[in-house]
Amino acid sequence: MYLEHQPVISKYARQNPDNFANVIKFVFCTIQQPLDVSVRQASGLNTEDKLFGFKLKAWLNVKENKESLYQVCENAWQTRDKVAIMDALTECHGLGLVKAGFVTQLIYGFGGCIDRHNLARFGISYNQVNLNKKLKHSTKLAKIRQYLYLTNELGGCKYLWDSWCQHVADKNPNRYANAQEVSHLHIIGATT
Repeated sequence: MYLEHQPVISKYARQNPDNFANVIKFVFCTIQQPLDVSVRQASGLNTEDKLFGFKLKAWLNVKENKESLYQVCENAWQTRDKVAIMDALTECHGLGLVKAGFVTQLIYGFGGCIDRHNLARFGISYNQVNLNKKLKHSTKLAKIRQYLYLTNELGGCKYLWDSWCQHVADKNPNRYANAQEVSHLHIIGATT
């Protein structure tokens, strides 16, 4: 699933700042929402009408800064500086380690989203993935390295994606036909 769907999202996101920002918008929509609801929320021209509060503020911030964010991340990717990409993303309002890891999973094929499902599945404490925005920069970079190490220790980006999709499909058989559908929904949400 990951090998089929993630490259489609990556190719779309890396074309220009607008597409890059749209993928991040989808990530915001996934916060505390079932995937199918997130896809509906992220899709369409009037997303701002569907967002409110924290998510709207986060989206408007990314939308306003999309060119510089895109350039910083793309430049860092040229040298495969994963920490620099995560550092830039976590500077965005609304992106902590978990959702920045989801952005990098979708766009660059590293990291992963250690969300509430994965915290429970793997028995991980929220404190391990929480990023206090008031940390000294050197401490923040260390926390980013620890997060990326953790995603690799849990099986890596592909495993986290594929097993999460299977987990969500298994938990919600009335909502999703199978893991393939769950995985494919990421393309719809991220690219429309």
